Amino acid sequence: MARTAGKELKIDLRPAIETLGLEYVLEQVGIERLLEQAGVDRLLEAAGDRVVAKRMGLERFLATLSPAERRELKRRLE
Repeated sequence: MARTAGKELKIDLRPAIETLGLEYVLEQVGIERLLEQAGVDRLLEAAGDRVVAKRMGLERFLATLSPAERRELKRRLE
């Protein structure tokens, strides 16, 4: 019905996140999907390189980066 009226359906997920916990919600979404949707650069800017690497585990984090992103990360950390 929202589509026929030309309106986009928007749901405020914050109450669900507060109730269920962010960790649970992210587990349901999937970290890979989050990375694909938000983009590594955007997440790094928001959280900082070291925070993301520490929380994800360095090996897993590095596996998500392209060679160009790895070079940029190395430059940032030096």
